Amino acid sequence: MRLASSTSRRPRSRARSRNPRQVRTGSGVAVTFRHGAGMAWSFNRSPGNPRRNSGPEVIRASRFQKKPGRGGMFRNKEPVTIESVLFSSKINQVFKNNHMWASHREGHGMRPVWNGIFRSLSMIAVLGMTVAFLGTGTTGTLAQQADALPLAAPTLDKIADAGRLASMMAGNPAGRYRVIIQYGNSDIGAPDAAGSPEDDALYIARNHALQDLVLSDVFGSSQAVVSGPLSDVYGTKRSDYSQMLVMNLTAEEIDRVAASPRVRYIRPDVAVPPALDESTAHINMPAVWTAGGTGTGRTVAIIDTGVKKTHEFITPSRVVSEACYNSNVAANNATSRCPGGAESSTAADSGADCSETFATGCSHGTHVAGIAAGNNTNRQAGEPLRGMAYQAGIIAINVFTKFDNTGATSAACDPAANPCVLAFTSDITLGLERVFALRNTFSIDAVNMSLGGGAFSTPCDSDPSAPIITSLRNAGIATVIAAGNEGLDSQVGSPGCISNAITVGSSLDNADTRSDFSNWGTLIDVVAPGSNILSSVFGPTDGNTTTYENYNGTSMAAPHVAGAFAALRGLYPTKTVTEIENALESTGIPITSAGVTKPRIDMLAACNALGGGTCGGTPSGPVVASVLPTARATQTGTAVTAFATIINPNATAATGCSIALPSAIAGTTFLYQTTNASNVPIGTANTPVNIAAGGSQGFYFALSPTAAASSNIPLVFDCANTAPAGTIFGVNTFQYTASTTPIADLVAIAATAGNTGYISIPGTTGQSAASVAAINIGASQTVTASVTEQAIGGTDPNMPATLTICRANSSGVCLTTFAASTSFTATAGQTYFFVVLAQGSGTVADNPATNRAHIYFRNASSQVVGATSVAVRTQ
Repeated sequence: MRLASSTSRRPRSRARSRNPRQVRTGSGVAVTFRHGAGMAWSFNRSPGNPRRNSGPEVIRASRFQKKPGRGGMFRNKEPVTIESVLFSSKINQVFKNNHMWASHREGHGMRPVWNGIFRSLSMIAVLGMTVAFLGTGTTGTLAQQADALPLAAPTLDKIADAGRLASMMAGNPAGRYRVIIQYGNSDIGAPDAAGSPEDDALYIARNHALQDLVLSDVFGSSQAVVSGPLSDVYGTKRSDYSQMLVMNLTAEEIDRVAASPRVRYIRPDVAVPPALDESTAHINMPAVWTAGGTGTGRTVAIIDTGVKKTHEFITPSRVVSEACYNSNVAANNATSRCPGGAESSTAADSGADCSETFATGCSHGTHVAGIAAGNNTNRQAGEPLRGMAYQAGIIAINVFTKFDNTGATSAACDPAANPCVLAFTSDITLGLERVFALRNTFSIDAVNMSLGGGAFSTPCDSDPSAPIITSLRNAGIATVIAAGNEGLDSQVGSPGCISNAITVGSSLDNADTRSDFSNWGTLIDVVAPGSNILSSVFGPTDGNTTTYENYNGTSMAAPHVAGAFAALRGLYPTKTVTEIENALESTGIPITSAGVTKPRIDMLAACNALGGGTCGGTPSGPVVASVLPTARATQTGTAVTAFATIINPNATAATGCSIALPSAIAGTTFLYQTTNASNVPIGTANTPVNIAAGGSQGFYFALSPTAAASSNIPLVFDCANTAPAGTIFGVNTFQYTASTTPIADLVAIAATAGNTGYISIPGTTGQSAASVAAINIGASQTVTASVTEQAIGGTDPNMPATLTICRANSSGVCLTTFAASTSFTATAGQTYFFVVLAQGSGTVADNPATNRAHIYFRNASSQVVGATSVAVRTQ
């Protein structure tokens, strides 16, 4: 589709998984942690360098695996003996009745696991498909355009965008035509916005199975046209999350495809061309930066010509992921720009941009990325300072194929702009699917598409991109699209006409009037500056990394809005796409043109609206924090990790939140990184983040020792505009041991009846218990497990209760007598179970910050090699 910027420019200037989980830790030892009736937690440990998504023994949450022959699939109603707070849950610290209490919250719950993909595929094979004709928004009636199509009458009922298909066929009467085949999805629905990687894999398999059924209806087999000898002729492309196939078909084959009851409609896969300081100040962005809305920890996806990541306004570290979806189409002399000429790639440099000396339209993506998230740390005279969310990460996705009219059967480029880059609708949709697939890897707030084609005055929700745009919105990701530059008063381009997209018109940043080139009308959602916008470009040579140019277009307006989402989401991470969109629309400066009024975004006003009257601001009290596990041991050379949670109980957002050591530990390096709801590391290590009012943020942290160390670390949990979290020993401290010789390392967790997080003693003299499980992922050693009410480093709460412990089997039956401690040989790779008993002798106050049972594991040298705790109270 067209990059939605106009050709006029000024001279160049230097300007939740609910699934069971598998946990990975760090020496090739496979360990099983049993859970309830036959459940098991799997671990393995290997050393390495603690970096994002590849850290040594980073504890990852993915899937429990039920051992065979133990009674079917796990379901919510099965009794749970031990709750995995560390691996399948988050521990939240909240204030209730002026007391902090710890509660275990299942990240996404549990759901039954499918009995294999093959069972799913066999179910799909017997399900029927719903057939429905969906109209299009193109000009002219379908009946008028269909007269020119050499297709059977029943086929015409399923043709969308008949005018363009007729034009394609007229130019090449006996050829093959690149079309998008859209089929029904009533059998599988839309992908789960909160789905895990396993959920996604199952959905993709089922969607591909539907595609196989469509292909088998027409060609007898899918293999021949997908990967067999005819695959080059048909050029078949699959989609993962959208219900579409792309193929090169003859008119006769189009008739055959249309005859399939599974096919809803067929449309041409159209290829059309690509459609800051002053602008950011005009929309009150600096005030939002001051409040902390810089995009820290957030991500913006740019689906465009690619991004020149070596440009000083971008820099390689800002580009967190790359992908390419291009096409090789001989009739148009269209060649893929993906690495190696492939039609898809996620390898390094897949998202690279190109110079305008290579083809018309190149460099557009670099300009757009700079507006959304650029940052100039070496600013010279005449250069921009920064883009909207200048600390956000960038996902660079190249969807623009190179076209050359020379030798082409069907010319696609304007003769005055040959060669050129154009984007197929199908490749744009695949780019959107890639963003959806990365939703659990990065904190993505918006995807920008400064492109479009056609003229629509009503929603075009039959567009192939519509379903995945809806799925992205459900996942909390806004799809921001340029309205187009034809100067139309009541129409916008596609895919900006899709209802769930956020369509952006352009304004003059010095007059708050509509740009003369900007499309307009009721389908516009918001307006942003798009005239004479200075940003990064590729430069005349590949090595040029400091070139800036002024571009005009709704292409320049859209990334202002995409960056706005990342900046505002950084301050208010729990706000939905709709809430942020409503804030931008309701607080904007009205611009009226052609009888239609639309809001030009005012960032400070929108931020104030989201913040209940104050953008950012200073919370009234400290944040709260917790750590799990609270003790680890390791041999020098191997890092250890743990999870942490910071809670902001205040009425306004906490900005710049981080974790730090109180002082340096000799021979040890420290890092921290944010995690998503599945406890998977996301974002960039050692980067502060903002936490919404009443919200929380999960982290993992790692300590990498090169020398022996032993320390009970009172970690510093602090935000730029709050008081730090108070230190609670045994709750948010970390007992760290590094040995020069092999040492045990017991990862321990506790669980209580009803998963309340409490040992609740009935009455003043009653008894109650908790279960404890510990896996030794270190070396074999003799270990003593003990229980005490006083945390290491803390004060004695003098609870009116006696605490004892026994070693137990996996069913909770004691193997030893209850005592203050019990010793055992902790064999590497083995799991051990315990019961902690609390005998009341008075009323234990409900104060979980201090009234706790602390379980410590020490080796024969009295080194702490593991710990956990659980709150105690009188019920």
